[in-house]
Amino acid sequence: MTLRPASVLAAALATIVAAVGSARADGGDPAELAAPFATLDRLDGASVMNLQLTYPATKSTTPFVDSNTILAFELDARYVDPASHIGGYLSVPLDYIGGSSTPIGDTKSVTAFGGVELGALYALATSKPGLGVILHAGLVLPTASKDNALANIVALEIARPRDLAQAVPGFSLRLGASPILRHGAVFARGDLDLDVDLSNSAGDTAKPVVTVGGGVGVQTSAVALTAELGITHSFDDNAGSRSTLVDLALAVRLTQGTIHPYVALVLPLDSGSRDLSDFAVTGGVAGSLR
Repeated sequence: MTLRPASVLAAALATIVAAVGSARADGGDPAELAAPFATLDRLDGASVMNLQLTYPATKSTTPFVDSNTILAFELDARYVDPASHIGGYLSVPLDYIGGSSTPIGDTKSVTAFGGVELGALYALATSKPGLGVILHAGLVLPTASKDNALANIVALEIARPRDLAQAVPGFSLRLGASPILRHGAVFARGDLDLDVDLSNSAGDTAKPVVTVGGGVGVQTSAVALTAELGITHSFDDNAGSRSTLVDLALAVRLTQGTIHPYVALVLPLDSGSRDLSDFAVTGGVAGSLR
């Protein structure tokens, strides 16, 4: 399968134009466009702060992760104005690798700060209640650890491949569109994202990365159950077997009150990721900001 950046951009623009053309006059409440998934894009119409931890079960035979413990932390928050449907978001990642050896040699443990992402979003409601599109654009700042960049890449490739842009030191541009549908107890979303590394620490520009994802869920007053699929493709010819990363996640989330804990089982489906890990466990807690 060959993905071309121009084709992806054209598809994204077509989605945006179609959504704008059917925008609802009264706007509605952006919180109607909330879709509580664990591994897909976190951006939706709800104003939320989220703390997440992912633990991948690494294989003992894999270089760089032999007998290591990998932990990927992320703190993110977003706020969406209920009147204008315009919002902003922040994402702060931190990765830890500890064990007999690490990606940077014999060091017993490595803590790597990732690239902080700042961005804006628009929760676009359509003329059909429960149907809308989340449009977002963000900039990853050059805060990722330069000395421990490989530790970031290894951790995120296993834990959350769609966020690999936050592992590379330098500026990255992130664009995306996510249709969201809610009908009764059922909700679903799709993701189309484009990441472009503008200036990494080596002074060159990397090839773009495209992520396509989707999920479906069922929510009651007490719990939400979701199934999620993500495909991340790099146009870098040197990526080899890891040019396309695929993961499947099954998640459960408590939905009563304003604090919502959740846990997900993440299964890598591509051969490159399966060489590193059989599965990962993601857990977190999300709290409403309004």
